[in-house]
Amino acid sequence: MNRTLVLLDGITVYNPTHAFGFFSTFNNDVVDDLTLYKGAYPATYGGRLGAVLDVGLRRPESSETRGKIGVSLIAARVLERANVRHPEARATLAETGA
Repeated sequence: MNRTLVLLDGITVYNPTHAFGFFSTFNNDVVDDLTLYKGAYPATYGGRLGAVLDVGLRRPESSETRGKIGVSLIAARVLERANVRHPEARATLAETGA
């Protein structure tokens, strides 16, 4: 078993490093909350020797279409939130490139 369990909305992330840890695996524009259990974590996460990192995604809040672009010297990211043909359905698209 791995030493650390990384979850994204309850789904296991098997390779949570990107470019040897130099770039973030998760786009920070869509992360809502982080829970880090360094020890004595709940039994539902069992089978690990180290820690558990549980990452929760942000849900679209408004019915407006919104976008965001971020550019740095070594990476870029794009975020778009929009309705999907139904007033109650919303979608978020996030992309990070290095």
